[in-house]
Amino acid sequence: MPVRASLDLVEWTPSKEPASYVNELLSREVRVDSLLNADAAVRITDDHPYNEIIFWGTTCIDLRRLGFRYNGVAP
Repeated sequence: MPVRASLDLVEWTPSKEPASYVNELLSREVRVDSLLNADAAVRITDDHPYNEIIFWGTTCIDLRRLGFRYNGVAP
């Protein structure tokens, strides 16, 4: 791993050695199936994407329709 990349990797960690940090990280592995709902009827799909960009985009449009202004500027 390049030196600058390894410095970036451990910049915000108490560990200053990339290898020990990665080993610690990998020791905390969590199986995905332990996080999923056991009910087979519950599914995660991407058929209807909805994220914060869509949320804020539609919220700002609604606020503009209501005449909302932020510091004199419509969002």
